[in-house]
Order: sequence, then C-alpha cells, then structure tokens
Amino acid sequence: MSGYRRCLSIRQLNTSSSLLNAVATNRTSTAPSLSPFVRSGRRVLSEDDRRRTTSHNRRTSAVNERFRQVQDERRNLIERHRDAIDSSEQKDVSSIVELIEFNSVTTKHQLQEILHHLNNNPSSFEALNDRQLSVLVQGGGVIAQGATCSFRQSYVKKLWKLLCEIKADLGILSYNARIQANIENEVEQNVVEVLEELNAAGVNADENTFSLLAKIFSLKGQTAGILNIIELLKEQNLPATQPLFESLVYSFAYNKEDEQVKTICQSLAPNPVINVPLLYVAAALAKARSTKDVNEVLKILVDIPTSVHFDRKQHLSKILEIIVALLENGVKDVVPKLRRYLYFDHARGTIPFSAFAESEVLRLFMNGNEAGALELFPILDLKNKRMLKEFFIDQLRQSLLKSPEEVVSLAEHLRNGNVFTRPLARAVEFAYDEKLPIFPFYQKFIESPEFKEFEDRSHLFYPLILNLCSQISALENHDPERQKLFTKLFDITSKSKLSYYISNKIQSTIVSEVTALVENMLHNNEFEKLRALLDDPLVNEKILVARVLPSIIRSLSRPANIPDSEIRTYAKVIASQFNENRFIGAQSVCYRIIHDLFKNKLIPEQRFSTLVRYLTEHSNVSLTKDEILPIISELRVGNHHARIELLKQLQSKPKALLRWLNSSYEVLEKEAAFLDNDSVKPGIKAQLCQIMLQKLIDDNSANNGKQILEVLKKFDSIQQDKNKWQHSVNHFVAYNTAFRRCLINGEMDVAKEILEKKVTIFDDMKLLYSLCSLNNGDDEEADKILNLIKRPPSHSILIQTIEFNVAPLTIVEKFIDLVGRKFSLDSHTRKQSTKVVKQMELRRAIDEDDLEKAFNVVSTYSSLHHEVFGQLDLMSACIKKGNKAMLTQVFEMVAERYHRNNASVDLMIAFLECGSFHSAEQVYKKAKNIFFSKKCLLFFG
Repeated sequence: MSGYRRCLSIRQLNTSSSLLNAVATNRTSTAPSLSPFVRSGRRVLSEDDRRRTTSHNRRTSAVNERFRQVQDERRNLIERHRDAIDSSEQKDVSSIVELIEFNSVTTKHQLQEILHHLNNNPSSFEALNDRQLSVLVQGGGVIAQGATCSFRQSYVKKLWKLLCEIKADLGILSYNARIQANIENEVEQNVVEVLEELNAAGVNADENTFSLLAKIFSLKGQTAGILNIIELLKEQNLPATQPLFESLVYSFAYNKEDEQVKTICQSLAPNPVINVPLLYVAAALAKARSTKDVNEVLKILVDIPTSVHFDRKQHLSKILEIIVALLENGVKDVVPKLRRYLYFDHARGTIPFSAFAESEVLRLFMNGNEAGALELFPILDLKNKRMLKEFFIDQLRQSLLKSPEEVVSLAEHLRNGNVFTRPLARAVEFAYDEKLPIFPFYQKFIESPEFKEFEDRSHLFYPLILNLCSQISALENHDPERQKLFTKLFDITSKSKLSYYISNKIQSTIVSEVTALVENMLHNNEFEKLRALLDDPLVNEKILVARVLPSIIRSLSRPANIPDSEIRTYAKVIASQFNENRFIGAQSVCYRIIHDLFKNKLIPEQRFSTLVRYLTEHSNVSLTKDEILPIISELRVGNHHARIELLKQLQSKPKALLRWLNSSYEVLEKEAAFLDNDSVKPGIKAQLCQIMLQKLIDDNSANNGKQILEVLKKFDSIQQDKNKWQHSVNHFVAYNTAFRRCLINGEMDVAKEILEKKVTIFDDMKLLYSLCSLNNGDDEEADKILNLIKRPPSHSILIQTIEFNVAPLTIVEKFIDLVGRKFSLDSHTRKQSTKVVKQMELRRAIDEDDLEKAFNVVSTYSSLHHEVFGQLDLMSACIKKGNKAMLTQVFEMVAERYHRNNASVDLMIAFLECGSFHSAEQVYKKAKNIFFSKKCLLFFG
C-alpha cells in the first residue's frame, strides 16, 4: 500500500507517500528539494481493492462512533460529580495536578500556589512523574483563567528553572508541554535551539514534538521549515500527526498558496484517520490572520467537501477562533457571514456555554475593540451573557467618571450589540444614584433615540424641564431662541403640571446638584457663598447633613495634602450651625455633625486634630455634657482614646476663655500683664499666650513679627515641661511668620535673633533673608545663609521671594546671579526670574509716568529673548495718558514680532480694560477676519 501504511495509522514512514507527492509537486521556492521521494501519478484501484477499502472504512467508522459514545458517557459522568470534585480541598501537589488535569482549567491563584509549594517544599515535586510535571507546565498556557500573558510567561519560565534545579523527572511530555505553553503565550522560540536542548537533555523527540515545532514554523509562514521536519520524521521513522498536516496547510494558506492547500486536502480526503475539515479550518484561520478579509475565509470554508461531514459542534471552538481573529483586526459583519458554520442550540438560538468566547469578549472590550466584542455577544450562551452584562454595567458606571462623550459612545455600542435596549437611560439613573450631576449625561440622553420612547410618560419629563431652564438661563435676554425654549417649556409643563410627583422629582434633582456645588465651594474656600446658600435658598437640615457634611468628610479623607486654609473653612462651615438658640439633644443637627465626624475612621488623626483646634477657636462651638457622654461611650468601644481627649475640648468652655476668644489683642495684652504673678497657674498663662499668638498670626495686615517673637519668648518661659501643654499653634509656623514679617518690615536685628534660636526656618524664608542681607550690603551673610539651603529653589519660590519687593531692582538682579552661581540654576528658572524683574521695572516706570523708559524695557527684553511681554500694560498706560504715538510704536512692535492679528487682539483688550468699548469695536471692524484664541475668548466672555 502506498503512502503512510494504512493511511498513517501505523507508526512507519513510506517515502512514496501520496501526501509527500502532493507537497513536493507543488512546493514553494523556499522549500527543500524532495525529488528522491517523489513518485508522480496515482495507482488505479481494482474492484477487490475498492471492496476491501469500503469494508475497512465501515469498520473504522464504527470504531470511531463507539469511541465518541464512550467519551460522551465519561464526560457526562464527570459533569455529574464535578461540584464534589471542585469543592474538595487540594492540600498536596499531586491533588493539584489531578484537579488541573480533570478540569482542564486553572487560575492565577493556583499557579502562584504551585510556585509557592515549589519554593518551600521542592522535595514534593521529585516524586512527580513526567506526565504530572507536564500538566503543571501546561497550566501556564491559555487554560489559566484570569491570568495575563506576561504572568503566564513568567510562570512557565520560573517553574521550568526551579524544576531543572531540583533535577525533576522532565521527559518528552514536559518538554512538549513547555513548547505548547510558549506558543500559546506568544514567546519567540527557535526550533534549532529547542532540538539542541532536547539532545543535550538526552530526551528523544516524538511525533508530537515535531508537530509543535511545525506549528512554530506555520505561525510565521515558513513552509520550508515544515518540510524539513517531514524529512526528520522520515529519517527517524516516526508517523505524521493531524497537527502536522494542519500546520502545513496553515503555512501554505498564510503564504496565499491556495492551490497547494487544495491539493493536500484532496489527497488526504479518502483517509479516515485524518480529520479533513480541520485542515480547511486551519487554512481559514491562516487567511483570517494574513488577509484580514472574511470573504477570503469563506472561499476556504466553502470548499469543504460534503462527503467529509463538517461537524459544527465539534469544530465550534475553531470557528470561534477564526471569528475572534477577524474581529480583533477590525473586520465587521463577521458573525452573520460565518453563522452557518457555528453550532447553535435551536431552542435558545445561542451557541453552547464557552469560556473561550466569554474571555475573548472581555479581552476585545478591554483592548478598546467594543464593536468587535459586542458583535460576538448576541450569539453567546445565556450564562455567558448574564456574566458579561454585569461587567458591562460596571463599565457603564465607571464611564460616568470620565466624560459624557465616552458614556454616549459606550451606550451606542451596547445598544447596537443588543446588550441593553436603553443604556443611556441606565447611565442617567446610575448618575442620579451616585449623586453625580445628571445634566451632562441627560443632555446626551434627550438627543438619542431612546428618549422618544418616554414622550408619553409625563413623570419622566422633569429632566427635560430642568435642561430647558438651564438653556434659557445661559442665553441673553434679547436672544430670539429664548422664546422658542419658553414655548417648549410651557408645552411640557402644561402636560405635567398636575403631577405632584414631578414637582418632588425636580426638587430632589436640584438638591442632588448641591453636592457638586458644595464641594466646589469648600475646595475654593468660598465660605461666604456657602453660608449665603445655607442661610437663604436652601435652609434645610437635610441638605446640611446629607450633602454638606458628607462633602466635608470626603475632602478630609482624601490622601492628598490639604492646606490649613481649607480645613479652617470646614471649621467655619461647621461652626456656623452652632447658635445660641440651637436645639440641644441627640436629634439636633449640631450633635449629628460632631457625632459623624468623630465616628469617621477615614480622616487622618493629625488632620482631625487640626480641625478640632480650629473649631475650638469659635466660642459658639460647644456641646453640653449630656451630648458628649454618648459619643464618648461609642468611642471607648473602638478604643479611640485620642479622639475622646479631642472631644472634651469641645465641651462648653469657661466664661473667661470665651471672653479671651472674643477680645482684641490689646485687651489680652493687658490681661496677660495682670496675670503675670506666681499665684496664677502656668497652664492658664500658656493658654492665654496661645490665644494671643493665634490672633497675631491671623492679623495679616500688621507688621507684628517682633510682637510674635515676644509672645513666643513668654510662652517658652512659662512652659517648663514641653510635653505638659499641647500646642494649639504650630510654633514652627509662628517662628517663620515672625521671621518673614520682620524681613519685610526691615527689622533685621529681630530676624537675626530668630535665626540664632536654631529653629527650623523654611528655605523660602532663607532666600528672603539672603536678599535682605544683600540689600544691607552684607554679602558675606547672604552667601552664608544660602549655604544652609540644601536643594536648588524652584522658579516659583524664587519669583515669590522677588515679589516681596524688599530691595531695589539692581540688588534683585545681583541676588539672582548669586543664587544662579550657587545652585547652577537652569535656563528656564533664570529666564522666569529675569522676566519678573523686568515686569516690576516696567510697572515702576508706568507708575512714574515715564512711558519712554517703559517702552525701552519692553523693546530691550523683546530683542534679547525674541518674545514680547508687558504689551498690555504699556498699551493701557498709553491709552490712559493719551500718548497715541507711543501706542502706535507698541502696536507695530507686536505686529512685527508676531502677527498683525495678535497686535489687534492685544489692542482690543487694552481698550476694553480702559473702558473704551467704542474704540475696541472700531479696532475689530478695521482688522477684519480677526482670529481669537481660546484664552482671548475666555477674556471676552
């Protein structure tokens, strides 16, 4: 019999194989010559040969059918006991191997557990045979659910290295599993190096090894390599396997050699051992990856002979792989065209449960291919759909935190993929539940086709009413569009004015908008606006407790640094609710605010103590003993002793302390002189000093650095035990505040005294001290203080130091040169500092009415640095002084440096700043086709 004996069912190689004839006759240009093994033509079978062949085929079909029946029975038996097997505890390595082998899947946690066992107890792996080790290695392939490709690569590499170190029983099965896992994990492999490694390990490659090596060649379209493997098979007298033929066909199809594909498939069609449809499917997969064209794939699949019976249920996973390959390359309408090759449950109209399909939908979606993922979604099993719908709902919620455009894009994909019928309606509902502003999403919602379904349901018109109100308020009074919007609003209101539910919904929606408004006010320290909001339009305890207080707690709990000014604003908001006529008891708003703050565990302790310190500065913030005791009882259960001590500070204060908090500094100074005797306790004196110190620091308008230092000295003399009294004022901040104010006021002797106290002085204050020393002619002192700064100052700190305006400009320029040499400042920092100096020089010249000098500053800087600065200030000064000649020179300078359009815009802005709207309009009409940047549009708006 020619070819492989009994059609390759016996493990021998015959060089006159009809398959090799087909390969050799139509070989590629890169394939090695196989002419010694070529025999042209085919033998014509006699009648007896045909009869024997038919009988043999019938026996083979019967055996295959019985084999499939046994497989189905075993699978059903396994499925009945799967829950019991999965739930059993896997304590040793052998049981883990059996579990992986039984389920054919593993997880990332299980792979980590295997590596943990191997590191801690390597002796347990020495007893494993080659088959068990191959299962562990193969676990690092695609069967690892929830594991990324990089993690699987790392797992296989680490596992193989550790197994080699303990000299485990690694045989051909383990090596094959490693090659297979590397193929699945897209690891680059060299076939020659693999064979050399096998030879060095003394392991003989089998037919499966060569099939895997052929697959490595096929993925790159290297047909010559596969033909060389066939030569090796013949040399070692090993049979060819189904995967080898699939790799050969795949390589030919990948290289667009369709005639060779047809020849091989037709020559193997009579062979009952070879699964011919799989050869066509392999060729179709190659076409999908190489051409990215579904029509090319169909040309291959259409050629499958009806005589070989394409089993759609058996080949479902392969067809799904082809569909995924096309979808991930952006091909559309793939599923409808390949639908006839998929196996469907006719009762449900979906494919059977497929973990592969579910994971591929997730992968496509996470890689940004939403259209491809949702094209595959409708044909999935109900269980797959249910799990994926939960994932899509979570993605829809997360998109609310990004932008309305992304929400609309995702909702459109979900609607077109029949995941949800009204995804935008869900997004609006989620935004409302999460207390987010719904208007940005609802604006998109009313423009979508989803809203048309709700036009006959009056109770859903309230978002549209609010949206129309928002549009009306944004338009000018004379805008004709307002009348159209009013007409539309009245029509909608007339439909729903009798609905009390709509009125309640509108009110609750407005309340939900308060959250964003309150957080913005708190973040920007706009206490006056917030107090006006709470006092007049929204005087409601529910709003305060349900909106304002959660916003304060969220802000205090965030990990980023919060400035003291913002915490002080929070304290003011809380203190504003404490008044003389407040209700006392557990149901009062004040009690609930303090209770929720002290019970919250997310606020850092240091930040919380700062908040309490600022609260104690308000004399009206106090709780009675009956209100404090229940909170203390709850805090003791949680062992929060530090917070209990802080809570006691909010207890009703003595009258003397209230009088001190409400008195001026001059009154307190007299009180301190009266209490300066031995009969008064040191704690009382220290508390009075702290209040005096805080009042001096809060007075930003006064140059009271010397007074702050005197109070600090007095406090240090009173405080004998530094751990006895708790500082309500940060003394480091107090010393730096006094240091800065002394330098600005020119009190260098006081500043030196503070410096000699060895307290921590901030770097920006050291820079200011160095500048003042230069101004006093003490260059040595200026250089000495700069040596104490360990890191180069940023340009913002340097500019801030310059803008204190404590020295003439010549001294400032000398100071910049000194700092630049000392710290090797970069060019950007030097340029910004020089620009600030020139800006100060420009403003001084304008204040002195010396426009010629101001113009020289601007022109000199422009010629040196190739940019114009200060033109708006100079133009405004020329307009106010009526100097048209100078104004023309500035205009021409800007037009020459940039463009006439820029000069016209600058001139318009200068006229508008001076209140000359008519002149600005004339400039606009004269310029024609003027272009405004976004920054200019913000100014004009």
